[in-house]
Parts: sequence; structure tokens; C-alpha cells
Amino acid sequence: MNFFYYLALAISSLVQARNTEQGIVTNTELDEKRRQVQLELRELRERQEKFERRQFERQKQLEEKLAAYNREMQLLVANKQRETALQTAEAHKNWENWPLKNTASQVLEGRHGNALIPLLLLISPPEVDFDRFGDLVQFSPLRIETDLNIGLRTFINQNYNLQRSVRPVKFLGGALKSNPFHSESRIYALFSMLSSQPTLVIESQVNGDYLNFNAAYWGLGQKKPFYETILDDLNHRELIFKLAKRRGAEKPSQEDIKVFGQRLVALHCLVAGWTADAYHLIHHDVPPLLPQLLSDLIEQLVPTEEFRTVFDEASNTIIPGYQQLYEALRAERPSWSPELMLELAQSLAPLPNKSWVREQIHNAVKLWLEQRQMSEFY
Repeated sequence: MNFFYYLALAISSLVQARNTEQGIVTNTELDEKRRQVQLELRELRERQEKFERRQFERQKQLEEKLAAYNREMQLLVANKQRETALQTAEAHKNWENWPLKNTASQVLEGRHGNALIPLLLLISPPEVDFDRFGDLVQFSPLRIETDLNIGLRTFINQNYNLQRSVRPVKFLGGALKSNPFHSESRIYALFSMLSSQPTLVIESQVNGDYLNFNAAYWGLGQKKPFYETILDDLNHRELIFKLAKRRGAEKPSQEDIKVFGQRLVALHCLVAGWTADAYHLIHHDVPPLLPQLLSDLIEQLVPTEEFRTVFDEASNTIIPGYQQLYEALRAERPSWSPELMLELAQSLAPLPNKSWVREQIHNAVKLWLEQRQMSEFY
């Protein structure tokens, strides 16, 4: 039954030959007609390609405009919500269960028209009973809160400064009240007044020897806050005693408590940096910064011998999150997908594992060629 296969090959070769060969018999008039048709066909194809390129560029422009209008619409809605919240806040100045030491109007004031809205950052430090560790009464929860505020403020001022026009973050250290009003109840109370203000809240809760870290976030136009556990059942007592043993001591010292505090600072910076990147990427079209800062943060979190493992784990955690964000942008602006992939690759370039970068570049080049019907060149 190979007959049909070989016959098909022969017929295919005839089709190819009639498009490329002149034939044995020369016919000047026929040759001229063939050349004229070939010329017209080539011109038609060139016009079609130019038209498609113009259409594609127009499509990209329209997608970019639509994305900008969507962001502008979110800003208008947020400003309207802010006006309503300010009026409501004035009517509830003495609200006993308000979770902040500042009034809602104090938090919302200072925004003007279409100015870029910063991300508000609030933290609830852990209230660890250090008396249980021995003679460490000097290290009260207030000291941990002070160190945490200083460390986080330094990180924000250096990388996400409120006074800059790119990725601003408004950090209000010490703003959250210390009372039984916490977790979801506190977050929804904040959201009821501050829904127009993009916000990140990092909570640290102590349960005996264990620490739990939770985070709440909402951005522009969000209908309800996102609230999730970041890390649970972290045995802080065991961690501090391990720090003492590394020094060859049986009991923890003030130095060990200080190192513990530095690791809390690094963890808070990691969460704050990623969330600030996510907010400003989605709402202000600004690429991520945290991958450039990750190495220094991980060095604060773990000893040298554990650095590489924890660094890789942190990278493998945050990178899929960035990919998910860029997929959302690509769905909004599909024609810009190659450029967005390359932007993500450039953001991830500082990380030592280059496989993520290579993957983005590979997919960007492939898609760029497909968009222009040139995939055969890849």
C-alpha cells in the first residue's frame, strides 16, 4: 500500500516544480504573464504585511490606553470612596473600637486628585514574654516593637520612599492599638473606613512559645480585604535558644534576642517589599524591585551555612507570585505579552538562579515571532 504514499510525494513535487521552474518549452508571452502575476502577488503580500503590522501596533496602542483608562477609573472610584470615608470618619471620631491611634481622616488626608496613591503599611508587633527566658527583663515587647519599627522604616525609606514618584509606601509605625481587638475583626473594621486606601497589615500573634504571622491586603477597587496566614507555629523560644547554643552558651542573652529581632525585621521587609511591588505593578505599571534586595534580606534571616537553601526557597516562593501578576497584565494587554515577559525577566535577573530568566526570554521571543507570523525562524 506504499503506492499511495509515493504517488502523493510525486504529485507534491509537481506542485512545487510548477511554482519554481520555467519548464522546457519557452513561451515569452506566458512567461511575461507569470511574472506579472508573481509581481502582483508579492505586492499584495507586502501590502497585507504592512496592514497587519499597522493593525497590530494600533491594537497595542488601544490595549495600553484601555489599561490606563481602567487604572484612572479605579483612581476616580477610590477618590470618591475617600471622600465618603472622610465624611463618615468625622461622624465617628470617638468610635471606641477603631483599631488605630490615628483617626481615619488623618490617614486619608494628604492625597490630591490624580496623584499616585502610596501603599499604607501597618504592623502589629509580637508581644513576647521575655521574662520566661530568664534575666532578660530589659527586652520588653516595647523594645522589640521599637527595633521592628526602626528596621522596617529604614528599609522603606531606602527602597520604597514615600517622597519618591516610584513605588511609594506610607509606613505608620506604632499606629495599631494593642488590645484584644485583632485578626479578621480588626481588619474588617479598618477596611470599612480605609477601603479607598491601598493597605498592607502585618500581624504577629504569640501563642505560648509559638509565633504566627498574618497579613491583610487590599488595593484599589477591591471589594473585600485579603487576609491570610504567612507563617504559623514558629517556635520563637526554640529559635532563641538555638542562637545561644551557636555561641556556646546554655542560656540566651540580650544579643540573641537582638538577632531574633533582626530576623523579624527581615521577614517583615520581605512581605512588605513583595506586596509593594505587587500593588505598584498592577496599579501603576512599575516593575518589581524586591529581587534586587532579596539577597541582603535573606542574609539577615539565616546563618551563612543555611543561606543558600533558604534563599532558593524564598525565590521559589516569590517568583511564581510575580508570574501570576504578569499573567493578569498579559490578559489585559495580550499584544504586549513579549514586552511584559522581558520586563519580568529583567526584574528577576539579579537572582542567582537564571532558569527563571531564561524561561521568560525564551517565551517572549517565541511569542514575538508568533505574533508576526515568523515562528518558522525560531
